[in-house]
Amino acid sequence: MLDIKWSSFSLRQSLVLSMVLTLLPLLVSAGLGYFILHKTVVGDYQDVAHRQHDLLLPIRRMQLLMLRMEIPLEEYLISGSEAKLRDFHGLRQEVESSWPRIMPLLDGELAALTERSRSDWSSMDGVAADLVAAKESGNREALLQSQGRFDSLQASVHDKLEALSVLIEQDIERDYRDASLGLERSEWVAGIAAGISLLLMVGGITIFYGTILNSVNRLIEGAGRFSEGDRDHKIEIAIPRELHQVAEELNRMIGIIRKSEDRLVEMARHDKLTGLLNRAAWDEVLAEALQRLHRLHESFALVTADIDHFKKINDAYGHDAGDEVLRSVAGVMTESVRLIDKVFRTGGEEFSILLPATDAISARVAAERIRRAVENRVLHAGGNTLRITISLGIAVATRNTDTAKALSKQADIALYKAKTAGRNTVVIYERGIES
Repeated sequence: MLDIKWSSFSLRQSLVLSMVLTLLPLLVSAGLGYFILHKTVVGDYQDVAHRQHDLLLPIRRMQLLMLRMEIPLEEYLISGSEAKLRDFHGLRQEVESSWPRIMPLLDGELAALTERSRSDWSSMDGVAADLVAAKESGNREALLQSQGRFDSLQASVHDKLEALSVLIEQDIERDYRDASLGLERSEWVAGIAAGISLLLMVGGITIFYGTILNSVNRLIEGAGRFSEGDRDHKIEIAIPRELHQVAEELNRMIGIIRKSEDRLVEMARHDKLTGLLNRAAWDEVLAEALQRLHRLHESFALVTADIDHFKKINDAYGHDAGDEVLRSVAGVMTESVRLIDKVFRTGGEEFSILLPATDAISARVAAERIRRAVENRVLHAGGNTLRITISLGIAVATRNTDTAKALSKQADIALYKAKTAGRNTVVIYERGIES
């Protein structure tokens, strides 16, 4: 037998060798099979890769940039930082430069939807300029009005881009079906060739099915799993080289899309001002901790903290100083806990801390450490030197703890006792403390 390294064959070489082995009776059928595979199956997948790379990925990236753009804009409106304004303009320019790259590639309904989203973007961009102008002029009423319009237009642009992505994915799915039809046609050609010359077709079928069909099936399977939402599947194709390149490009783009989606989910779980996990993440993590408690008997403690006299700080020094206090307290808490502990911002000036594998004594020690760290931190905001204190309430989960709501209520009761006891103190929940 010939020692042939199949991995060195391209799609064209594989089909040529197949035609040679099947001799003249199979020449026409092999040529037709090549045309169907190369022009229909591979062509469709290359077109899919092109649209995913040049359309779907840039649209997802624009969505992510618009979400990111809101953060420095809000921080600029809060703090007036020129650096945040420059960050905002940089992200805005990236979004603006993306439109000319995708709009010429669309037509029909997709082009009309893109035009509408671009129009909303232009309006949103104008409102952003109004927001900056209102901030510079100190016109609070205009700032509030423009901020509402900005949020509304941003949601509208995001929804239209999401609809555009769905339509493009539907087009891609139709191409997958067309490729499957082309594959069926190629199988018919192979069957006809087998009827003509069974003996001569053995070599051709070995090459044809060994080098192409398996790779195409893997590509179709991988593309189908991607369209169903499986972002972890990797398409493995060694030969032919053309389908290997298509598979590698699809794998690369799926990875980028997965990272973009993960980033969007992660941003939705974090507080914009402090960077801490937010209330939605808190509810999820607390529920998981209770499940582990009941299933694996893994104890934990819940600490609820509240900044003392925070309203007076806002009234006396302004909201910028209040925001600086929130960020500082969040930083101190993060520095003062273990790596396994989690800190959340669950309200205006309220924070929650989950302490895994912690009993009442250890929870009190941890809470006292946090309280002292905040008390010893000196803040400088708006030319003023501030000293901040916090009150903390502790609830320790036991096997009798039925719900997250009940545990949170216990921590809130302890926090209330800490505040009525003069603030800047730690109270742990015990039975009878309500009275």
